Amino acid sequence: MKRNRSTSFGILAISAMVLSACAGNADGDANTIDLWLPPQADIANASEWDPILADFEAERGVDVRVRIIPWESYEEAFLAGVSGGEGPDVGLMYSEMMGEYLAQGAIVPFDDYLPGSDAPEYLYLDQGQVDGEQVAIPLVVGGARVMYYNADLLAQAGIEEPPSTWEEFLQACEQLLEAGITPFQQPWGHHNGMLNEHFYPFLWQAGGQMYTEDGTATAFNSPEGLAAAEFLMQLRESEIVTDASTSLIDVDVETEFTSGQSAFMFSSDANYANYDENDFELGFIDSLEETRRGTFVAADSLVMLEQCPDKQLCTDLVTYITSPDQMAQFHEIAPYPPLTEGAEYVAPDIFEDLYAEEDILHNLPVAAGSSAASNALHRNLQQMILGQKTPEEALADAAHEGDLALENAQR
Repeated sequence: MKRNRSTSFGILAISAMVLSACAGNADGDANTIDLWLPPQADIANASEWDPILADFEAERGVDVRVRIIPWESYEEAFLAGVSGGEGPDVGLMYSEMMGEYLAQGAIVPFDDYLPGSDAPEYLYLDQGQVDGEQVAIPLVVGGARVMYYNADLLAQAGIEEPPSTWEEFLQACEQLLEAGITPFQQPWGHHNGMLNEHFYPFLWQAGGQMYTEDGTATAFNSPEGLAAAEFLMQLRESEIVTDASTSLIDVDVETEFTSGQSAFMFSSDANYANYDENDFELGFIDSLEETRRGTFVAADSLVMLEQCPDKQLCTDLVTYITSPDQMAQFHEIAPYPPLTEGAEYVAPDIFEDLYAEEDILHNLPVAAGSSAASNALHRNLQQMILGQKTPEEALADAAHEGDLALENAQR
């Protein structure tokens, strides 16, 4: 699950493709389905999907043509294909990609077709819902953000138990400071992806949301959002987060933690094995709690494009791929947490309980214009950390910019 996050999409190009009413896939052949995917773990070649797709192709008399596109060019290739009428019938998207395509009608919700398919009992189906519609079906759920800690440093500071609440985290960090130990760092010099670890979990833990349910306006300029921003400022003003944080990127924070120089760090569960190789006792906290618990998880999902000539067949392909038997084959190569009830858990055992608590796992919501809105939020929170804005000013300014971006993307 490697992503090249950037980006602004060609909304007009997508719109032009939809308005041109391109029918069918590139060949206009209802007996073929074009499936576009990025690499997953060790699945880097289209032929590696052959055993997973073989029964579907034989039973349905259809040829599923898989195209694997490198992560670094995935978004651009997808946009070029869709806008030129040469895109896939079914493809993988992450939530930051979906908004513009959905707003322009390039993605077809599954709702009308799922009742006619043999859909399994999904665990994370809500991660693909937008404004009450099932616009995507998760294929890969993983990369949950957790707070790692160096248990040896906590012991040196006299901290017997890792914190579980905001208040306990502040107290632990203050004890670490008193012991001459750097408690925690944040990479405010990094791109807006750092918000997945360093703001959005606090927003969810305070009971807030990023956008309205229909994705047409921001919702973070709220009492809950203010509580999260004020918590960040409390960390900054208490010197728990230092002046250096404004120039740090994620690799700097990681290096400081893995070398035993800081006690806490947010990162993905996918990095656990690497961190556990260091010369200290490693632990993790799945989520702190304020009014509730919550953290980020990535949910890369399959979507159906408007150009699919047989919407029921494309839906059947998606539910087939994500069914327990096919996912068992997939997870032998790419060991992510299971997608369906009763499926075997083959990801690292230490995170099994975390993925069983699906209520605390939040994917980024789908909203056209979300990349620009996230950029605005990131920039304004940076200014807050620098002391240039109050939390109230940062959120109000970010919401103003974000609402304009969302409104423009809907046009």
